Amino acid sequence: MFLKMKTLTQKTKSSQLSPTDFNPRFAHDVLLLLAEAAYAPGLKPGDRQIPPNYTLVGKITMNQTKALSMTRRNQSDQKLLRVLLEDGNFFGWVMKNVEDGIVAVTFRGTETANDWLNNLAFSKCSYGLVEDYGEVHSGFYAYYIGIRDSLLRLLNPTLLGSCKRLILTGHSLGSALDELAGPDLLHNVLNPNVTPEVQNFAGPRTGDLDFAGRFDVEINKCFRIANIWDLVPHVPPGLLGFTHVGNEVLVDGGFTDFVDAHKLETSYETGLSKLVQNPQMKAISIAARDFPNAVVVGRSP
Repeated sequence: MFLKMKTLTQKTKSSQLSPTDFNPRFAHDVLLLLAEAAYAPGLKPGDRQIPPNYTLVGKITMNQTKALSMTRRNQSDQKLLRVLLEDGNFFGWVMKNVEDGIVAVTFRGTETANDWLNNLAFSKCSYGLVEDYGEVHSGFYAYYIGIRDSLLRLLNPTLLGSCKRLILTGHSLGSALDELAGPDLLHNVLNPNVTPEVQNFAGPRTGDLDFAGRFDVEINKCFRIANIWDLVPHVPPGLLGFTHVGNEVLVDGGFTDFVDAHKLETSYETGLSKLVQNPQMKAISIAARDFPNAVVVGRSP
C-alpha cells in the first residue's frame, strides 16, 4: 500500500503549516456556525447559524439503501447508521459565499456521542474511491457512501466554476465525513486549481496510516480542533491501527462532564474564544512538528 513505511517523524505538506495558517477568529466566527448549521434541517435565510455573506445551496441527504448495503455483513455498522437516521434524512448543508469565492460543506454528526460510541466497532475497509489510499473505518465509510450522491449533485460544475476555496467541516461523526470526502473530491470532482480544506471539530480517527499518510501529502490544509476534555478524538483506538490526519488544534473548553465536553455550543465555543482572546496561546495550541514545545507534537496518533 501507499506510504506503507511512513513514520510520524517524516515531513508532509500539512505538517509544514505555521501557526498563522490556523485562524482562530475564522474558526470561531464562521466554522462554528457552519458546524452548528449541520444540525438544523429547517434553516432559512437570515438564521443565525448561517455565517455572514453565506447563502444556502442545498441539503445533503442519504441514500439509505446504498448505505445499509455497505454494512450488510457488519451489525455494529448497521446499528451506527440507524442511530444516525433516527434524526431524519438530513446530513448537512452546502453553502456558498459568492463575495469570497468560497463553497462550504458542513456534515452532520451527533451532538451527543454516547449513542454512536456504544455502537462503534473497529473494523476497516478499503477506501475504494481512490486507488492506493489505505483503509478507513467501515462504518464511517458506509455513512459517506450513503450521502455521496447527494453531495456530488450539489457540488455541480456551475457551483464549482467560480470556487476559489472549498471548505469541508463538521462535528463529531461529521468530521469523519469531511476527511473521507477530501480525497474523493480532490481526485474525482474538483479542477486542479482547487484543493479541499478540512477544518473540523471533535472528530474521531478515520483511517489507517496509509490513508493518513497520503491524505497529509495531498491535502495541504487540515486542522482538527479538539477539546482536551473530549473523549471522541481518542477513538477508534490507535492501538488497532487507526490514526488521525492533519494537524490537531487543542482547545481548553473547561470541564463539567464528558457530554458537555463534546458539544459545540459549550466547550468548543468556549475553547476557541480563549484562543481568540489570548494570541499567546496560538503557538502552543497547534500540534505542528515545527514546534517541538507544542502541547502535542506532530499529528496525534
